[in-house]
Amino acid sequence: LAGKRNLVIYFYPKDDTPGCTMEALEFTDLQVEFDAARPDVFGISRDTCTSHGAFRDKYGLTVQLLADPDGEACEAYGVWQEKEAHGEKRMGIVRSTFIVDTQGLIRHVLWDVKPKGHAAAVLELVQELKIYQAELEIQNQELQQAQQELSALHREYVDLYDFAPCGYATLNPKGGVTRINRTGANILGAE
Repeated sequence: LAGKRNLVIYFYPKDDTPGCTMEALEFTDLQVEFDAARPDVFGISRDTCTSHGAFRDKYGLTVQLLADPDGEACEAYGVWQEKEAHGEKRMGIVRSTFIVDTQGLIRHVLWDVKPKGHAAAVLELVQELKIYQAELEIQNQELQQAQQELSALHREYVDLYDFAPCGYATLNPKGGVTRINRTGANILGAE
């Protein structure tokens, strides 16, 4: 799952049912905001591609729908579970959403969600993840810069050591260089 963009993978029970339609329409309505936050959004059910196409066309959905007729993805994500409705137990998809980062790590899991307002809640989490990733990128850049500066100081230290074979050089607390001979006497720039 690792890639260039974060992923939103939402599992829903069935095409063209009231709750699933509401959820898909809300993701579609927020498509511009999701595009700005840059995740790829996928809805998955055990319906066929033909069913998905009819569902998409009937409601003008822009969310990408993936077919999982054999239930492999549903099983892998643990959303195919026993459910009870109207006193009857049966297996079905528990409406759930997974937010996966660019490294392939699942950052958020939302189990047994209600369709109304769900897309907006997911959008908020994705936006927070994007901010976190931007801050992490800045920290990584600062760390790389510090490592480069440390490497440059190390090279300077090595050059000074090579320059004074009769002794050694150390960096003093003020950021300057103290050169010391073998007896420990300060030979340059006494402090």
